[in-house]
Amino acid sequence: MAERQQAMLDAVMRDPAVASIGSAVGAGGGTSTVNDGRVFIQLKSADERDPIDKVIGRLRTNLAKIQGITLYMQPAQDIRSARD
Repeated sequence: MAERQQAMLDAVMRDPAVASIGSAVGAGGGTSTVNDGRVFIQLKSADERDPIDKVIGRLRTNLAKIQGITLYMQPAQDIRSARD
């Protein structure tokens, strides 16, 4: 599993919209089996990249070429607040 995930992470990092990634393989953090993993992808700011739907589409196309692992992506946005 770790080899497959590393191949996937390498492909994600090659995308020009990706700033950084974090990942874990195995049980823990809401995952109960050893053949599951989590990936967190931080994209560059919106003015430095394509729209999110285009980025996800491009990543899906590139990741489909990697056998033995599937990444399900859903966009999420950080919530930022300022104190007075």
